[in-house]
Amino acid sequence: MVERLLIYRWSLIIAGLIVFNQATAQINTPSYTNEFLNIGTGARGLAMGNAQVANPLPGESGYWNPSFLSSLNKKYYLSLMHSEYFGGVASYDYLSYAISSDSISGFSVSLIRLGVDDIPDTRLLYDANGVIDYDAVTFFSAVDMAFLFSYGRKMDVLGGINVGGSAKIIRRKVGEFGDAWGFGLDVGLNKSFDKITAAVTIRDITGTFTNWQHDAALLDQVYQSTGNTISSRYSEVALPQVIAGIALNLIQKEKWELHGQMDARLTSDGARNTLISGKNISIDPALGLEFILDEKVFIRTGLNKWQQEFISNKWVAEWSTGLGFAYKNIQFQYALNRNNGFDSNHYTHSFSLNAKLKN
Repeated sequence: MVERLLIYRWSLIIAGLIVFNQATAQINTPSYTNEFLNIGTGARGLAMGNAQVANPLPGESGYWNPSFLSSLNKKYYLSLMHSEYFGGVASYDYLSYAISSDSISGFSVSLIRLGVDDIPDTRLLYDANGVIDYDAVTFFSAVDMAFLFSYGRKMDVLGGINVGGSAKIIRRKVGEFGDAWGFGLDVGLNKSFDKITAAVTIRDITGTFTNWQHDAALLDQVYQSTGNTISSRYSEVALPQVIAGIALNLIQKEKWELHGQMDARLTSDGARNTLISGKNISIDPALGLEFILDEKVFIRTGLNKWQQEFISNKWVAEWSTGLGFAYKNIQFQYALNRNNGFDSNHYTHSFSLNAKLKN
């Protein structure tokens, strides 16, 4: 009875917070704030078109849906991932460590990093006499990071549901020119039926505020020469987004299985170039399939990020595929993503390792 009252109470609070953020933060809130947190984590998820909210791997639950941390069947989980974008210009990494607290709860800590390193700073390339001085060129990094602290628990209400939440700290830095700190909250829940699991994750449920501070003096000369100005401080707000999904056990045989997943990501920061787009709300669907052979070999594919091309008006999507291999308590995963539609030759390769460390 107490747990049921708590669920109802928090449901009202969550609904109120979403309405409040829609009413106050929409006015001057930029779209795509902290968008690096929407890339996805783990080669399995990236191979399945980011359709993961209803059936993530245990070690990646803190990112996709923390409510699944309530169902860890091993003691410890370790997840690692590395991807490279734009021909290796940008590196994207993920690290997570999950622990089963008891039979009804678990928690995890996660790190996400997207960075472009060794960017040349050519402000002092020419000396006072107009002569090129290559020794004056230095290098810096532009890095986006997030730390997630997640917890999930089984609740004996509504026939049995799992709930969870993630507190995230955001750290963004562009060399010595500017840096930012932010804080946000995600919540999730899931419920399993016969062959279906339904789930929802609400990200940035209270609005995630990221406060930037710039060293304007370092760039003052550059901005004056181009007729621009730079603010020393400003804040961004990431508005709530809701990701609803279902996972289906399509075929179950003795030696092989076929699973399907479908997600729909609803954003509230204005019109986006998505399959369903409105003035304030946009919806981006994702589809994923996973073929499992003897619980040792995994073949995956997915579709997401439907967008309409500006010139041809054709609808295109991002196609992805991947493989996985299991050896004892270790899984090796690979994903191949084709970016920006079917007509693009830009590919991203992702590799991850998932380990169950103790029974």
